[in-house]
Amino acid sequence: MIFLETSFLIALYVKKDKHHRKAIEIEKKIRNKQKIINKMVIYEVLTVLRKKKVSSVDVKKCYNNLINLIVLDDSHYHTQALIDSLNNELGFFDNLHHVLMIENEISEIASFDNDFDYFDDIKRVF
Repeated sequence: MIFLETSFLIALYVKKDKHHRKAIEIEKKIRNKQKIINKMVIYEVLTVLRKKKVSSVDVKKCYNNLINLIVLDDSHYHTQALIDSLNNELGFFDNLHHVLMIENEISEIASFDNDFDYFDDIKRVF
C-alpha cells in the first residue's frame, strides 16, 4: 500500500509542474501497489488545480480518477493531527496524512514534500 499525497498528484496531473516527469516515473514504479488517499487530499488537489487554472473538464477527470482510488475518511484523525501540529513544526495536513497512514499501517508515501522526511515511521517515495 502507498499513500498518494497532494504534491505528487498535482505533479502527475499538471504537465507544466516541475516534478511532472518524475511523477510519471514514480507512477510506473507504484502501478501495482494498492493506492490510498484521504478525503482531504481530494479537496487539496481540486483546490490547487483550480488555482493553477486547469480546465473544468480536466479537473473533473482528475476527480473521477481520485474517487476510484481507495479513499479513507479522515475526519476521526483531525483531533490527533491538530495536537501533533501544535507539538511539531509541520502543518495540519502533513500531520493528518501521517496519523492516517500510521493508523492504517501504511508506511510509504508518494510525495515531493520533504516535510514527510521528518517522520521516522514512514518512507517517502520520490
